[in-house]
Amino acid sequence: MSTIARLVIELGVDDDGVHKDLSKAPAAVEQAGTDAGRRYAKGFSGALTVLKVAAATAIAGAIAIGGREISASIAEAREANKVGAITAQVIKTTGGAAGVSVAHIDRLSSRLSVLQGVDDDLVASNANLLLTFTKVRNEAGKGNQVFDRATRIVGDMSVA
Repeated sequence: MSTIARLVIELGVDDDGVHKDLSKAPAAVEQAGTDAGRRYAKGFSGALTVLKVAAATAIAGAIAIGGREISASIAEAREANKVGAITAQVIKTTGGAAGVSVAHIDRLSSRLSVLQGVDDDLVASNANLLLTFTKVRNEAGKGNQVFDRATRIVGDMSVA
């Protein structure tokens, strides 16, 4: 039974809407307020529970995503270090025949990765392979950046 229906019964409203006994009005109104307060508190408590669950779920999801991102970043850093170490070793082994440094390969790889839409470690790995061909080199003079152009061509071919 609704609170309003109970209030009408307790107040003793007759068919004409006239109060038979108004002495019960304060208690009936107080009870109606208490009932409404309980329903509000129950609904509010339920809403808080839903919000708590939603917040906990969102936090757990953010932590999981963050953890995956951190793991991926660590793996990428390891791969970059590995490729960089190989670059240094190949340059040392070939006596620097290509006329490039590790820093040059890093800059070239970063630039070409953006242009070709591939990972910079892949570009560096391609460059490492080209470094083994000692006749492919950057030499002094305009337009003689043969190693850089060959690295770009190899990347373009692999993308195509």
